[in-house]
Amino acid sequence: VTHDQEEALMLSDRIALMQGGRLIESGTPRSLYLEPTTVFGATFLGAAEVIAVTARHGNRVDTAIGALQLERVLPDLTHVAIRPEAIVIEPAAGASPTSDGINRMPATLTSVVFSGRHQQLVLELPGGRRLNAQVDATRPFTAGDAVVVALPPSRLMPLLEDSAA
Repeated sequence: VTHDQEEALMLSDRIALMQGGRLIESGTPRSLYLEPTTVFGATFLGAAEVIAVTARHGNRVDTAIGALQLERVLPDLTHVAIRPEAIVIEPAAGASPTSDGINRMPATLTSVVFSGRHQQLVLELPGGRRLNAQVDATRPFTAGDAVVVALPPSRLMPLLEDSAA
């Protein structure tokens, strides 16, 4: 038993996540980090950007930040999430266009914090929504830069409300 998330991920074969005395979800450290099924699971074990789903069309969902394509879906998904390290950032000038623009959107870097091996970025999307991203420290970003944000379908995590799991 531990309350240290990093220790649990490193030392455990299986992890059980509890909230308010209830089992929310359980699995291997890898599956709970990369493929959680609940909002609580996604945010408890590491940082995650959680985005509410407003409509679903097969493996495509509508959200406040636009239409997103998912690689995997859950029958009653209510949210999608992505880890900051999974968000792909490209300078707007060198961004490669896609045919439909799904999972790609313009953004402005509002903050760049160097933290050794990584940089912590805060991105402002059209409409004012902010996302936190983590990129390699060697990437030459500056606050105020115009960028393109890509959310890879394989890294988007479909989630259920905690009570629905």
